[in-house]
Amino acid sequence: MKRSVRDIFSCPLLTPEEAQPVMISFDDIEHDINGVKSAMERYGYCIVTDVISADNGDTSLNGGCDEYQSLETSINEDLSELIDIDAVRQGDSKLKSAVRRCSQHGVARWPSASLEAIGNRNRLQLKGLPHGRFAWRCRMLPKVRRVYEVLHETTDLVSSCDNPFVTTDTEQQGEEATENRLWPHVDQNDHDFIIAHQDVYQGLLYCWSSSDRRSSTTVVWPGSHIPEVYDLYMKDAFLEKRGRKGIHFMAISMVQDLETRDKLMQGWLSHARRVTVPVGGLLLWSSRTTHQGWSGGPRLAQPVCWEPRERRSAKVRGRKLALAALGLPSTHSASLGQPHNLVSQRRPMATLPERRGSSFGKTVLPLKATIKSQALRDGVGALEVWDTLKGINLQNISLEHLNYLESVLKEEFKAVL
Repeated sequence: MKRSVRDIFSCPLLTPEEAQPVMISFDDIEHDINGVKSAMERYGYCIVTDVISADNGDTSLNGGCDEYQSLETSINEDLSELIDIDAVRQGDSKLKSAVRRCSQHGVARWPSASLEAIGNRNRLQLKGLPHGRFAWRCRMLPKVRRVYEVLHETTDLVSSCDNPFVTTDTEQQGEEATENRLWPHVDQNDHDFIIAHQDVYQGLLYCWSSSDRRSSTTVVWPGSHIPEVYDLYMKDAFLEKRGRKGIHFMAISMVQDLETRDKLMQGWLSHARRVTVPVGGLLLWSSRTTHQGWSGGPRLAQPVCWEPRERRSAKVRGRKLALAALGLPSTHSASLGQPHNLVSQRRPMATLPERRGSSFGKTVLPLKATIKSQALRDGVGALEVWDTLKGINLQNISLEHLNYLESVLKEEFKAVL
């Protein structure tokens, strides 16, 4: 079905002049702690550069730096673990050739159809990837955590467990995407008394640059976190009811008053920018800032969010332990630990090989049901955990399940969940 004109929009790239006041080097954070805070307070977002350390000024993903190599290796190890080698051995020459190609070139050349089997919308949501090597190495990078320590003025933090974003180039035609689906939203509803008046900073660590016009990236409306804009959501009766239920996602399209909705949408269409993040940069934005994703080319990025431990309740901790053990993602918030609503709580299943077209990008590789969560102790199997926790209520973890989770998870992961 053809999309309505109202469902799509065009958006310019952030210009160098617009980027200058929100671009902050990681080294400058230590010298001027208030710099990143000032940028967030004024613009509702900022870009911290050099969060993935560069070696000798080389900021390419393959530039010889240990951190870059570690992150690239980790996503490739996750994907390699997922391939069902026994099924490959029984497959034809084309399937074996496709697997060799993936092994040689890594995630950048993985077929898009195979990635879709791990999650829709260019998110690695399924098969344990939210708790794989790549996701956890990104979260645990010392510089990532240090940025949040500065923002929250404490070192006692807990982490979120959202899913990685991956878009490859196997189906691109080399042209810039000039239009995208329209879904601007905010992720914080202050009608939920638990989180009201708290500042939550969403983060996205870019392992590939989004500075090219033919890149997938994040779109933000600079300055839309201020009360004059954000309160337009808050005054809506429908969104107030959602907030009272603990539902935080608020799209402009959900606003019931037509005049208010049009005002927000016109503001979005006038001011939204595709953010240009250099490789190794950490994009931060307030959860009250209106934003959305943009699909337009390659991207490898990991959502990150650290919050003060005092915000996270014991009940939420139990839920996050379960998510980590099962390999399931949460939404962005580290303190709420809500299961992602785009992922069902079902035991993972293997994926059979398939060809959905003649091109390499249409190849579905044979995939195992899941990889093992990095948070699980040695000797504990991923599917064993699913079978043991069958029927678990993630909103109210029983003492029996909690004791089991405490026994199967590694201490270093329990310490940050």
